[in-house]
Amino acid sequence: MTLAQLKAFSEVMATGSVSLAARKLYLTQPAVTKQVRALEEELNLLLFERSGKRLLPTTAAHDLLPRVEKLIRGMEGLKKIRHARKEAEIDGVVLVGCSSIFAQTIVAPVIALCRERHPNMQVILFEASMRDQLQRLRKGEFRIAFGTGYAKDAALEFIPFLEDELVLIVPENHELATGEERLPVAEITRQESLIAHYYAGGAEALLRSAGVPRRLLMNEEGAGPRTTHTSTMIALVAHGLGVAVVPRYMVRLLDYPGLVLRELDPPLPIECGYYRLRGVLLAPVEAAFLEVMRETLLERCGA
Repeated sequence: MTLAQLKAFSEVMATGSVSLAARKLYLTQPAVTKQVRALEEELNLLLFERSGKRLLPTTAAHDLLPRVEKLIRGMEGLKKIRHARKEAEIDGVVLVGCSSIFAQTIVAPVIALCRERHPNMQVILFEASMRDQLQRLRKGEFRIAFGTGYAKDAALEFIPFLEDELVLIVPENHELATGEERLPVAEITRQESLIAHYYAGGAEALLRSAGVPRRLLMNEEGAGPRTTHTSTMIALVAHGLGVAVVPRYMVRLLDYPGLVLRELDPPLPIECGYYRLRGVLLAPVEAAFLEVMRETLLERCGA
C-alpha cells in the first residue's frame, strides 16, 4: 500500500470523478485508475462501481475513507519530519571566492535564503578579481570560485549555471543606442573608444576571434581606459567614457541607469558558473549552497 494509492482513492471519493481527481493530483486518468485498482487488489475489496458514466463508492469505500485520510495525514507528517531533519543535517562552512560586485548583488541574497533553509550553514567570502580567485583556489584557500568560464587550466573544473553572451554597452545618448539589429563587432570596435580589461583573457580572446585588432584590446593607441574589474568597465561606460563589451549578466546585476545593450554579430557566447579543483568532491553543505546560488542566478539573470 502506497501513499499514491491512498491519495488517488481519497481524491476520487472527494470529487466523485477520476478525471477531476487526476487534475487535482496532476496525473493522467489512467494513472489514477491504476492506483485505485492496485489498492482494491491489495485490500481484496471492491471500492467503486460504475453506473453509466458515474462512479459510485461501495459501502466498503465509505467505511475505508476515514482510515485512509488518517493514514495520509500521518504519512505526510512523517515526510515533513524527514524533510526537516534532512535540512537540519546541512551543517558546516562554505568557503567561496567571488568578485565584490557578485558578492553584493548575488551572494548576499543567496546567503539570506540559505539562512532560512539551512540555519547551520556558515558562508565565508573571499572577494577578489577572477585572476586572484583562481590563484587562491589552486592553493586551496577556498573550494569554490564564481565567475565566467574563460579560464583553461587542467587543475580546475568549470561547472556552468547560466548560458550568456558578450554584449556591447553604450550610454543612452550614444549614436549606437538605437536599433534592434546585431552590430558587427570588428567595425564597432575600430570606430569607438573601447574600454578594455587590463588582464587580457577570455573575453579578449573572443573579441580577437571576431576580428578586433590586438592594438585596440591592449590599448596600444590610447583607445580608452583599462581596468582590472568588469564592473568598473560598466561604470566607466555609464559615465560616458567610451563603450565596452561585457557579459550581459553583469549588466543585469549592476542595473546602471542610462545604459543601452546591443547584441553583437557574430554572437560571442559565454557561460557563468563556478570553478573548483578537478576531482574534488563537494561536501553536502557546499552542494546545498550551490543549489541556492543556481536558483538565484537563473532567476536574476536568466533569459
